[in-house]
Amino acid sequence: MITKECKIFIYGLSDLALYISKILSQDYQVSLLVDKNINSFAYVFEESFLVKKINYHDTAWVNELSKEKPFVFMAFSEHDQNNIFLAQLIKNVTEQLTIAFLKSDNQLIEYFDIDLILSWDKIFSRLINIYLSVSFQAKKIIYINKNNYLGIFEGRKLRQEINFSNKLLLIERNNNLFSPENNDIVYPDDRVYINFNFPMKPSKEKVFLLGSNEEVFRLAEKLKLKHQLRIITGKKILKEVVEKYSSDFFIIQGSGTEKDVLQEAGLSKDSIFIILTKDDFENIITAIMAKKLGIKRLQILINDYKSLDLLRQLNIDNYIYFSEAILYHIHLWLTGSKLAQENHQLTQNEFISTIGKVKEMIKC
Repeated sequence: MITKECKIFIYGLSDLALYISKILSQDYQVSLLVDKNINSFAYVFEESFLVKKINYHDTAWVNELSKEKPFVFMAFSEHDQNNIFLAQLIKNVTEQLTIAFLKSDNQLIEYFDIDLILSWDKIFSRLINIYLSVSFQAKKIIYINKNNYLGIFEGRKLRQEINFSNKLLLIERNNNLFSPENNDIVYPDDRVYINFNFPMKPSKEKVFLLGSNEEVFRLAEKLKLKHQLRIITGKKILKEVVEKYSSDFFIIQGSGTEKDVLQEAGLSKDSIFIILTKDDFENIITAIMAKKLGIKRLQILINDYKSLDLLRQLNIDNYIYFSEAILYHIHLWLTGSKLAQENHQLTQNEFISTIGKVKEMIKC
């Protein structure tokens, strides 16, 4: 278990690094390590954590870090190789706990002695699987461990009867949590919490993915055995990427903000539309347009925490914010909770405790 006196050093200027630094600084002494110009970033969180500039190519800073024991080092930059290298370097030199974030699955990670590795491909594909496997709209989905995800739903959004036989299903009504009976109903002001276990049942419905990077295609690879997929991708994506996947998927090139492109792809009112570009503004505009076309089941990826206020102003709550989704797992790992173990199955009491801590941490 990591005590509150233990320092946390986070490397990177990704949104994940910034968001995790912001939240963890409420309970720990956090320092953000960057190897770029930091002037435009220091004001963002009103100095809620320290920002230190390092020379990535000069490992003298690693020796300086050794003087700060005990600490935890987290590598959350945009570059997988940097994250693996630094996490292992810090581990070898200082013998302190390290975390590395990877965008893609990397077979080489089994050769590294890193304490916790978080993979975007694995976690995000499971998040999407949950969204695709239930016909009602989740407000949030939180990553607990490899086999358990907490789904948070609003009563007014539920579009089908819930199976109350799920032992890990709770309803919050008037600030009280209770386990529903078979004859109970869900009211509009209720909040429903469901624990999802894997594997999920496949969906027979047609799913449309919109994105302009290879991560979208890697996600499609993980989903293709369970779902019917079509991909809409930008015209600027590398030709070799499109050619690599063209034999496996129906691919349309164009912008999701163009009505003709969406219609050419075959989107209809009954479609499931998942919007995953790296541009939050484009994702939001596309979502607004899709709603105008009558598409109700859609989900958008949010890359930047600063977009969350805009979503609230536009009354858009069908989004995935990856940094928030994995925040609780990092918290579990730091506190030494057995819930952070990959295959731990939640008990009823652990499920209730998890709900309370998630609500407190992400203010949901």
